[in-house]
Amino acid sequence: MAALLAPRASAAELRSVQATPGPAVPAESDAVDTAATVGPLAIGATIHDEAGALVGRVTLLTTDADGAAVAKVRNDEEVYRIPLADLVVRRGQVVSRIPLARLKRDAS
Repeated sequence: MAALLAPRASAAELRSVQATPGPAVPAESDAVDTAATVGPLAIGATIHDEAGALVGRVTLLTTDADGAAVAKVRNDEEVYRIPLADLVVRRGQVVSRIPLARLKRDAS
């Protein structure tokens, strides 16, 4: 069993490197954004439907039991689950393709 273990490096063989943080990368670049923190679709983002009615604010970005990505959106006491595939960004605003009336009906 001892033959399977890699030899340990001595303290003299270990080197450290100083890391220097760079400037933040803008969202328009090819950098990978972290979920729920960057861009228009983030926790706290305001969602409207295509008619302009306020749907609510994003409280959670998650995956449902079927593996679909969904946003939980809250407006006062109402909470809606909207598939991310039904959310689009237009002119920097997040818009639900599902009308508010249908969301209310489906939540009942």
